[in-house]
Amino acid sequence: MSVCGRLMAGLATLGISGVAAALPATAAETRNFVVSMFAPASYNVEGDCSKGINIPVGEQYMRELLAVGYTKEALDKLAEGQDTTMFGGFNSQWGRAVVWRAKINGKPVNVWVNPAATPDPNLNTLDGKIGIGFDLDGKGPDQPNAFEDPLTHEKGVDNQYFRATGCFTVFRGDEKITPGAYLSAWSILQGGMPAWLISLSGEDLSKDGDVTVTFDMAVEHVERDAQSEVLRDMTFRINSDPRNHHEFAAQMKDNIISFKEPGDLVAIFGEEMAYPTLLLRQARLRLQIKPDGTLRGVVGGYQPWKDALSAGNQANMGSDWVGVYYNLRKSADANPDPKTGENQDISTAFFIDAVPAFSVAPAKSKKITGR
Repeated sequence: MSVCGRLMAGLATLGISGVAAALPATAAETRNFVVSMFAPASYNVEGDCSKGINIPVGEQYMRELLAVGYTKEALDKLAEGQDTTMFGGFNSQWGRAVVWRAKINGKPVNVWVNPAATPDPNLNTLDGKIGIGFDLDGKGPDQPNAFEDPLTHEKGVDNQYFRATGCFTVFRGDEKITPGAYLSAWSILQGGMPAWLISLSGEDLSKDGDVTVTFDMAVEHVERDAQSEVLRDMTFRINSDPRNHHEFAAQMKDNIISFKEPGDLVAIFGEEMAYPTLLLRQARLRLQIKPDGTLRGVVGGYQPWKDALSAGNQANMGSDWVGVYYNLRKSADANPDPKTGENQDISTAFFIDAVPAFSVAPAKSKKITGR
């Protein structure tokens, strides 16, 4: 199965204004793709959590409720016969205790809305040396928190999101196994959300040279085959919203496509539970066209850590959401707030998988661009 690729969409500003036709008119060759999967780039190896994998979420809830004043006897009674992982338990007494364990001015408040109103559970973070991504800050390997990318062997890789979440069982995976939380969320969303489109154009995409990488959002969602894989060679209409159309000057070298210069990547999804907005600052890209015609790669950059928190997803995916909140907040490594000095962004990377597709230019044009 494909890396079940990884969550992404139409992206950043490089002097582009408005929506243009699908690709530059001078391109001798164009290939279009629709994203089949997109998720944070996990790459877990044995021993990368020296303090241990974080305990199951039901046990963690027990610990946190004890920390705010519940007795063991009271919790055992509340949890009797209940799903303590919170799946289906929101309307139970146990569920209400978990959700309303935070307090402001002595009054209970929803912990998922007010995570800072309850103590930091100090959950384990990953302390291994292997991680996917890019040297975003250019400081090289002489950083205590830097990774080495196992696929490219680049050192000095910045991916603090992976460090913050890599010791939660539901977020552990590698380039072949998508973590359960990401796979579940993406599979649920993709059937109804607009498809994400990527186009590559250049003189000859089988040779080294300049390439234009274009990102768009479609009007339609993807369709799946009998094996639940995204169908190839479908035609998509490009959404005319200029916020979702962006082009990057890139280059191909040794069959790897990368941006010539970092840029901001942004996609507007609306009311999606995982990414209402996806923003990556100083984004880098690494893409490869595979022999079967599919596209696989990695995109990375600095993401607002509060966006990365993704409340609607993580709160229900077998992780302690408050623990994730504090881990991300403490691990954020860029864009300090001018008033507090606290970092607002966190370095991250996403795997991308995409399959061949066709796209129809927006507005009145009926032009169809091929692969």
